[in-house]
Amino acid sequence: MSSLLITVDSGPMHVATGLGANIVALFSCRNYPNEWIPLTKNSIVVRSEVLCSGCRQTICPIPYHPCMNKITVEDVLKAIDKFLSKG
Repeated sequence: MSSLLITVDSGPMHVATGLGANIVALFSCRNYPNEWIPLTKNSIVVRSEVLCSGCRQTICPIPYHPCMNKITVEDVLKAIDKFLSKG
């Protein structure tokens, strides 16, 4: 019944995809860019590119986890606004 789900790459994201929910999904660069993304027009993936994209590391060996820390609040708010401005 919500108008938007903001989530990371997770089980709830995939369930929401199946239910046709609007989704803003934050992704690390552990996987390649189009791997595991929600396959729906109702989703926006927020991701920052770094040199180690596609590393497949379960635990990031780089301090401060650059692929996640490069995602800004503004990036997420822009994605949210795309859904909320539609009404």
